[in-house]
Amino acid sequence: MDPSGNGYDIYDLYDLGEFDQKGAISTKWGTRKELEDLVCQAQALDIKIIWDAVLNHKAGADFPESFEAVEVDAKRRDIEVSEPLEIDGWTGFDFRGRGDLYSSMKYHWQHFTGVDWDDKRKHQAIYKIHAPHKDWAADVSGENGNYDYLMFADLDLSHPEVRKDTLQWGTWITETLSLSGMRLDAAKHFSAKFQKDFVEHIRSTANPDFFVIGEYWTGDVQAIVDYLEELEHKLAAYDVPLIEKFSKLSHTPEADLRGIFEDTLVQRRPDRAVVSKSPSSAGHHLIFHRLTFEKTIVANHDTVSGAGRGLPFRFFGLIY
Repeated sequence: MDPSGNGYDIYDLYDLGEFDQKGAISTKWGTRKELEDLVCQAQALDIKIIWDAVLNHKAGADFPESFEAVEVDAKRRDIEVSEPLEIDGWTGFDFRGRGDLYSSMKYHWQHFTGVDWDDKRKHQAIYKIHAPHKDWAADVSGENGNYDYLMFADLDLSHPEVRKDTLQWGTWITETLSLSGMRLDAAKHFSAKFQKDFVEHIRSTANPDFFVIGEYWTGDVQAIVDYLEELEHKLAAYDVPLIEKFSKLSHTPEADLRGIFEDTLVQRRPDRAVVSKSPSSAGHHLIFHRLTFEKTIVANHDTVSGAGRGLPFRFFGLIY
């Protein structure tokens, strides 16, 4: 949304730097034409393109809407701490710059499960939208009681219209840019079932060999294994426990590497483990990866000082 932002404040999935929206046409990384030129040059060098997909939420709504919601405990999102009340939340998206091109879908409060701002009272809190058949997704991380809500306006991927539009976008972006794969951002924050359906949809409509990796960020290796099993091993996952071990060892004088793979995804499911992420800043459109596990890059936007993950490294480079 914001050309100076990190890319996770996603407004319109269909705008690749083509429309005059939110004060700019180009994204932080350029226009759609520049993006397509980059993709062509990468493919000429036999570099596969993996798209960094933010499907959990939307940001920068065009207007607020009134609806009922309940405030939940920030540390236990499964516990309601208020009675239903009418709030004004920023949930209206009409994509005026793009209109109906590529998709005619407009988003309203019914298409979301929660927000973190009541514009009526000018109050910040986590609000779960209160309506029939409306709740947090159950098949997400159990951290904070239920970790469906992460930020901005949280998408309800069980809503038929949201589901249809997101699946359609997956096929559209894959065909438009001839993608070889996708990174699912914030994978522990939105429905595992939807992720499975999303992967199957793209493989059946656009690319049968589509590579997908879920950013299920936790140091609990069993939680990652459970996530992969829930998705029937249709994608790979980052080996966060191994990344954490490298981070800790990088601060340890005369560190001993002999037990580095204990309780890691590499040990438990080596065929599903990936430790490399783009070393660029958060919110990049693309991750360039040759889809091999010959080298592991232990440096990325989650492993630099101030990135919010608390995993700084004293060394960077290739681990052979």
